[in-house]
Amino acid sequence: MQSSNRDAISAAQPQTLAGLIAKARAAKLEATFWDSFENIHDTMAEPWAWDLVNALLRLAGEG
Repeated sequence: MQSSNRDAISAAQPQTLAGLIAKARAAKLEATFWDSFENIHDTMAEPWAWDLVNALLRLAGEG
């Protein structure tokens, strides 16, 4: 994934469930290696996962 795409995904603050799903799909793609092994650590998926937690709480009115 290109750094400009990563920057845009990092900056995105989902306002809808569809936005959350889009960012979650990007995180999953970022964490998946060529052999289908998934590892979130030391990838952009790690901070994105935390962003998703915060966005979900915000959408629920708790953030």
